[in-house]
Amino acid sequence: DADGLNNLADLGVEVLRERKGITVLTPHVGEFERLSGLEKSYIVENLVDVAVDFSVRYGCYVVLKSSRTAIATPEGKVYLSVRGTPAMAKGGVGDVLAGILTALIGRGMPVEWALKLGVFLHGLAGELAEKRKHRETLKALDLVESLPSAFRLIESRAYSQAFEYLL
Repeated sequence: DADGLNNLADLGVEVLRERKGITVLTPHVGEFERLSGLEKSYIVENLVDVAVDFSVRYGCYVVLKSSRTAIATPEGKVYLSVRGTPAMAKGGVGDVLAGILTALIGRGMPVEWALKLGVFLHGLAGELAEKRKHRETLKALDLVESLPSAFRLIESRAYSQAFEYLL
């Protein structure tokens, strides 16, 4: 997650044009600032537009994390998730998301669906973890421990419909 994005920023994002495989970037606003050269305040105010622009320009998927998460595709589609909690703004939580996305894609799920499900699942796990813990003590492992409960909720009819509606 962070190390890969930092390396990409150091190399220059133009290298994205040279790759052959599917690429998914999962930056938070600060990391995206380094990648794009845009000001943080501009990114926050224009989250959807900057995610889509970058995704289309470089032919990659972008999962841009802020208080909302924008999922942009190389074809210019965008999905917005409002799941999650400010307590998730801690080190390691983005690595949990990267792991979820990698696992779903690795199982053969189409990338776009894997990103939508993964972001929704990650946010829901964060909400469940915050209910069990206090927002000040929440850590990445708490999200991992909440994943089974989050999966069960998504499998229920109510959350399946919410997933379709929100994404």
